[in-house]
Amino acid sequence: LRCVSQVLTAAGPLRLSGYSDKKDQVSLLRFVDGYEQGYAYHAEVLSQLPSDVGIVQGESIRTQGKPGFLLAGPNVSLRAGKYRLTITGSCRQVSEARVEILSRDREFHYLNAPLRPLPGDFQFSEELTLPEDVINCELRVFVGAKDEISLSGCSLLPISAH
Repeated sequence: LRCVSQVLTAAGPLRLSGYSDKKDQVSLLRFVDGYEQGYAYHAEVLSQLPSDVGIVQGESIRTQGKPGFLLAGPNVSLRAGKYRLTITGSCRQVSEARVEILSRDREFHYLNAPLRPLPGDFQFSEELTLPEDVINCELRVFVGAKDEISLSGCSLLPISAH
């Protein structure tokens, strides 16, 4: 395990792309860069992301009167650069909700902003900069007990340099 940890520290995240068996019970493993180009989750895919206090309703995740993380994930590795976070949904009442982008080890917040949309359908959008490559970058949406929010999508996509 120490060897794997050293390789990941030196090379960054890797994904297994294939392998071939050689003689004498030796396999040749092929890896590719494990960094993502951002992400976008909507409908049923969004409902597969972890939620501590949410309930899936149709193609959304909604609050149910409990404080905690309505959404927590995905954990993806991203290259340094500028990104746009977009969260879509609807709400009736919001008082304590906030949005965070952080490293999985939770030592550094890249974004920590209140989520304060007006009642009705909303689109929250915020630019952020990752000053360095981030392994296991996580989006978290915290809600309070009185917040009434339903999330229908989220994306974190690179902003073009053009």
